[in-house]
Amino acid sequence: MTSRGAAEAEWQAAGPLWLADDGLSIEVRLGNDFRFQLDGELGNALRKRRLDDPRLTALSRVDARVRLVLDTLARGPSRPLTRADVMRGTGYDLLFVELTSQCNERCEHCYADAGPERSTALSWRTIERVVGDAAQLGFRIVQFTGGDPLIHPDVVRAVRHARERGIQIIELYTNGLALTRELLGELAPSKPTFAFSVYSHDAAVHDRITNVVGSHARTLRAMRNCLELGLGVRAGITLFEPNHSHREAIIAALTALGLSPSSIAFNTSHAVGRGGFFDQDANDQTHGIGTPSGGKACVIPNGDVHPCIFARDLKLGNVYERSLLEILCDEQPIPNVRRLTETIKLASQRLSCADCQLREALLGPVGGREQLIQLRRAP
Repeated sequence: MTSRGAAEAEWQAAGPLWLADDGLSIEVRLGNDFRFQLDGELGNALRKRRLDDPRLTALSRVDARVRLVLDTLARGPSRPLTRADVMRGTGYDLLFVELTSQCNERCEHCYADAGPERSTALSWRTIERVVGDAAQLGFRIVQFTGGDPLIHPDVVRAVRHARERGIQIIELYTNGLALTRELLGELAPSKPTFAFSVYSHDAAVHDRITNVVGSHARTLRAMRNCLELGLGVRAGITLFEPNHSHREAIIAALTALGLSPSSIAFNTSHAVGRGGFFDQDANDQTHGIGTPSGGKACVIPNGDVHPCIFARDLKLGNVYERSLLEILCDEQPIPNVRRLTETIKLASQRLSCADCQLREALLGPVGGREQLIQLRRAP
């Protein structure tokens, strides 16, 4: 049995307590984790807040999680869960900023539908405001992505501004094709880290996926140049039909290049943009630099704000109309959500991260669901 002190620390780290009550049973969640369910007389006692019920108190003596729930509820009335609660999680953590929709590759699975012909891009003033709001909210990480962020004319200024505003980790997610030594020399003083999209150890397979001949060699050269300067480098590999059997060979090739195994992450293709369902055996966690249950958000090139880089159907606002701070700190209560567990399962078909699935379930449309779920946040 987990000690009470250890359980207390675990629950505090996971975030607010949510009670999901469909009238038959009560699901107790903390952050994005399903913890336990009470039904029958136990569920009814918790529903009616009979916290001194002998059955509840007996259960709390053998399960520290139940004790923490009772202690939390005994502190006083809870308040409705808000959009700000959902977006903040245990603390703002990772902000994706898609600088441009333009890319010098045209990968067949691209979730952002990026390509050479795309031209939508964030203006410098908008980037400046978004990064300033991210710093004010306490975001730990800002990832500049796209399209390819290196194509944006203000990428050096954006990275420098993020560093000046005190962002802890600044990452550029790129294919590296535009990373000339001159550009790298301008970026290096701000000490960004780099995430490179790599698809195979086999140059022919990689180039076929990106639809750019010679892209494999150019990406690896850019990675070597970053490593030579001592900059952080990681690789993100999307696995689907053309490369699903290449996992071990890719790891071997990238470790030989100088990457540590922990900096190599495998993801699946998402049914977003040009993506689709392929192999589903990759890591569940797709945001390799994020913290589970930490707050995430994404600003795409037209200014729309989404709760996840892959949840592009769920728009929270637009930074050309309201500031990022106003959009994320909206204290509007979350309306009653129906069939939360089933809705999370639906979200899992497109979103790999458990916290992203939960956010979409809470913030998305509620039509067509049946069972009433009451969500409350402990004070």
